[in-house]
Amino acid sequence: MTSKPTLPHPSRRLVTARNIRLARGAERQARREIETGKAKLWAALASMNDAVFIADCNGDFVEFNDAFVTYHRFPSRKECASRLADYVDLFDVVDMDGATVPVADWSVPRALRGESASDLEVVLTRRDTGESWIGSYNLAPIRDGDGTIIGAVVTARDVTERRRAEAAARAARLQIDESHRLLALGESIANMGTWHFDAVSGVLECSEGIHRIFGIPATAQRPDLAAGIRIWHPDDRRAHRACFETALSTGAGYVFHGRLVLDNGTVRDVSEVAQCRLDGEGRVACVFGVVKDVTESREAERRLAESNERLTAATEAGKVGIWELSCVTGEFVTDEICRRLSQAPDPAIEPDPQFWWDITHPEDRHIVTDEMARCLDGGSFDIEYRLLRSDGTTRHVQS
Repeated sequence: MTSKPTLPHPSRRLVTARNIRLARGAERQARREIETGKAKLWAALASMNDAVFIADCNGDFVEFNDAFVTYHRFPSRKECASRLADYVDLFDVVDMDGATVPVADWSVPRALRGESASDLEVVLTRRDTGESWIGSYNLAPIRDGDGTIIGAVVTARDVTERRRAEAAARAARLQIDESHRLLALGESIANMGTWHFDAVSGVLECSEGIHRIFGIPATAQRPDLAAGIRIWHPDDRRAHRACFETALSTGAGYVFHGRLVLDNGTVRDVSEVAQCRLDGEGRVACVFGVVKDVTESREAERRLAESNERLTAATEAGKVGIWELSCVTGEFVTDEICRRLSQAPDPAIEPDPQFWWDITHPEDRHIVTDEMARCLDGGSFDIEYRLLRSDGTTRHVQS
């Protein structure tokens, strides 16, 4: 006889059904959480300007955002390859020194080996189009709860324009530095300096030449306008301030000649030329100028003037005249004594060589001609001859 199967107690059947319902509810909840998580992930990926891609443990791309498509120069998401091996055929990758980067050192393989890195820059070139760009990569492995690597996450950014801008900025800085060096060299040779006054901020910028001329150590604190004005000679200070203030109020440049009194008591003669730059509304934005140390040239001018005065006094006392004939231009120059001696028609007008030839005594002209020719050949002459003046008198002269 076959026995009847034993059925579970009704209460037990009720518990089993409840557990099944709970399990299914938990499963649905888990699926909702997964879908919610994916939605959040997609929203996060879509909001990022950087290319973001997630690879599984085999290196195949399982998720990537729209920026990934643009970054790799694909026409659409459908055109994007999903296997790392496909990218090996599409792209050439070199480092910033131009060396080829092996596939094993690309971002995904490195992350799958457990490496994390940031700001790794390489140059990518699409083999089909030849287009190249500089990419900056951040990478990290994805681990499960046990620490096992199950994937990789990589971000990439096109930094081509930024690197070009940085290179241009570096080149500009080098050019500016070179300009500053040339300016400093030119200022040193010309014994001059430049300055710039910002009318808005009140900041005074001075070149090395200004520091040298004004006797301000290069390591000293930046001079202010008041300190710069105080260095001017007391007798010139008010006039210089008036020129500067007029420039600030009217925008008109100025030329000023004056003296500086350095801390050690040395007095320097300088010449200053300044101009103004106006803003869009016609107001003075800045005043800039050049100061040249003319102490030596002024001293040379003074010495020359004194020498000329002594020479004039000597020639007047000795009744000695001076003349000069240029072998290049034929210009003939005489001093006042020569003009008085020859009785030139107009003492204020330089007589020409023909006038002197005409008043030379006819019997002495051959002497003058011969000696002049010998002098032009590099020699010298010392002769006596006669001049026939307009008043009928004859003067014996030595030349």
